Amino acid sequence: MTSSTNRIRKIRRVGSLNDANNTENANNDTGEEEEPCLSLSSEETIEKLRQANAQLQLERDEAVQSIQTLHEDRRQLCENFKLLRQKYDDLKAELQHTLWEFIPSACAGGQVDEEHPPNAAICSNPFSELDQIDHSIFETSNRIGNYEIGEILGEGQFADVRLGTELSTHETCAIKIMKKGKIMSAAGLRRIQTEIKVLKRMKHPNIVQLSNVIHSTMNVYLITEIGGRGLFEFFEANPHGL
Repeated sequence: MTSSTNRIRKIRRVGSLNDANNTENANNDTGEEEEPCLSLSSEETIEKLRQANAQLQLERDEAVQSIQTLHEDRRQLCENFKLLRQKYDDLKAELQHTLWEFIPSACAGGQVDEEHPPNAAICSNPFSELDQIDHSIFETSNRIGNYEIGEILGEGQFADVRLGTELSTHETCAIKIMKKGKIMSAAGLRRIQTEIKVLKRMKHPNIVQLSNVIHSTMNVYLITEIGGRGLFEFFEANPHGL
């Protein structure tokens, strides 16, 4: 009786094993696999990454907007600068016209604008030494009228002195070129007037003689003899004086 019972149990055990094997083989035949199950910590990590990515996209959009704003501000700044530059150029041109054409013409007894009469204080000393602008004279960087302009002999804040040659006689001279664009006041105009007036009156063997004054659109040219050494050069060569 006991041996029969044991035999039946073995048969049942073998049958159960065969059923399990058959079920596994069936699953393999259909290609079904068990889906992996994510842990709670993995889901939290993914969610944090999604939030970080959204924050980065938001910061990127804000950076792009800031760059576009900066470009617009730069464009507007350039436009404002162009307008200011144009206003400055217009005012400078008006000032140059007033200094070099209106004042000398008015003080010389020329036609006066009734709406803007010249100041009596300005005209108390007429600008008779400075001729009216010669708009027709030939003027380049190396020539003015009949004079060829050569190398630099000296430089200053408002003027340069260059070697000149009179083209018809080939005589050399010194040409002082006063830049009108750097004279921005009536006081500066008076200084030029005074210099011309003094040079015309000074007659001495040790003082260079003024031979011509040319008033062009851009500059005032003083044509003089070529001088010797300047005072600074003289004192450098003679530190103890004469």
